[in-house]
Amino acid sequence: MQTDLRTAGTAVAPGTRTVILAQFREQRTDRSPPEEAALPLDFLAADGESAQRVQVSGKLLRVQMRLRQRKPELTEVIIDGEARLTEIATSQPGELPLRVEGESLHLVRPSPTEATVVVNGLPPSEDRPAVPALIEGRGLTLSGDVIHLDQGQNRLWIDGPGTMRLLADRDLQNRPLAAPQPVVVTWRGRMNFDGSQAVFDQAVEAALDQQLLETESLEVQLAQPVDFARPKQDQRPEVGRVFCRQGVTMTSRTYDATGLVSREQMQAADLTLDQTTGKLFASGPGWLKQIRFGAQAAPIGLPGAANAPQTASDGLNYLHVQFQRGMSGNTRAGQMTFADQVRAVYGPVESWDGVIDPDAPGGLGERGFEMTCDALTVTQMPRPDIDANYAEMLAEGNAFIEGTTFTAAGQRLTYDQFKDLLVLEGADPATPGTGRSLAELTFQQRPGGPRSNLTAARMQYWPASNRYKLDGAREFFNQGALPRRGGR
Repeated sequence: MQTDLRTAGTAVAPGTRTVILAQFREQRTDRSPPEEAALPLDFLAADGESAQRVQVSGKLLRVQMRLRQRKPELTEVIIDGEARLTEIATSQPGELPLRVEGESLHLVRPSPTEATVVVNGLPPSEDRPAVPALIEGRGLTLSGDVIHLDQGQNRLWIDGPGTMRLLADRDLQNRPLAAPQPVVVTWRGRMNFDGSQAVFDQAVEAALDQQLLETESLEVQLAQPVDFARPKQDQRPEVGRVFCRQGVTMTSRTYDATGLVSREQMQAADLTLDQTTGKLFASGPGWLKQIRFGAQAAPIGLPGAANAPQTASDGLNYLHVQFQRGMSGNTRAGQMTFADQVRAVYGPVESWDGVIDPDAPGGLGERGFEMTCDALTVTQMPRPDIDANYAEMLAEGNAFIEGTTFTAAGQRLTYDQFKDLLVLEGADPATPGTGRSLAELTFQQRPGGPRSNLTAARMQYWPASNRYKLDGAREFFNQGALPRRGGR
């Protein structure tokens, strides 16, 4: 049985829009006027028990049905010209309604769980731009030139550029949000979603409020799969793991009531983030840069780690970390490790565009420092006296730190920001080939003044007060400049 609803019942003028009002659960034909015919449009519910009701419209509607056990069953729907499908009653109270729009819609339903749907947008013309096809509902919005859905294969895809908008309760750095916010994902290549993972290709961007992630390939794995044939009406997709490949850049800005308080950038070869555990890994070469207010802020900001808000009176602090092999850690634990040829620069700057260049004469300034090592681990710790964080740093393997009035070198270096305590250790003499056996410290009371050279197996140094404590060491004084890394 096939019905052309444009001419069903009475003659209809060309271009007249026909509206169908359908109740999924009921198997009956309503005695409505011809311009509002009723159909058992239950193709989105495999069990036939949904209380869902939708309204569909278009310039031309064709519906094909068959009788199964003396009951009519929908097998095909074609809507040409300004196709619209709007949910006017959802299956569960409080659900966001479903909305489908396009220039045309074609649905084929060989069985209740094997429907295929194709929604086409409107191509561009000389006097107007293209209008993409759109599917919106349950907190998700998807748009593109042509949207495909196959219930039998449990697959949703767009071959070409498109946009996806969905609600998230965590930001792009895995920090919890006070309220769900929309994440907008755009791409230039294609998108494929099989119910468990969504893959976006070519010039992919994911934006949330003041955060932007850019990559060539983005893969999102869900914590629980979605079944298009039997969707759980109360289930909102939750992200499990995120993979960024072929290069990734992330930028972020943080605001409070006073205005901008931090700006962060990160770049790496690829990135893996587990949203359920907080584990993160990024392959190098890469770098991380941060400018933020707050003398109490951690010298090295961790992607995803929460920081207490600071004020403008604390001044702006600059950080730049470079690494070759990778960056790994846990955003929830507030710990990150940078590996292989690590170079970190930290110090105060005057503006958001400020840069500290350690290679320029006097580039570190009075309070800046540069550190190099084979591996650097940074852990954020809560301060016991105020609501703020401080950093504990561990540098291992050929560790070298340089400031305006001091240099320090050792096999192992730790720094406690809260205590302003630098601990230097040499290599274990019983383990050959592990690096320098003694730690070395050279410092001045003022730039250009006499310098003190210290060597010891272990030493403690407080930079702000120039105090030190040695374990089995010798000390001597010498006039002249401080030794520099690489003979600078």
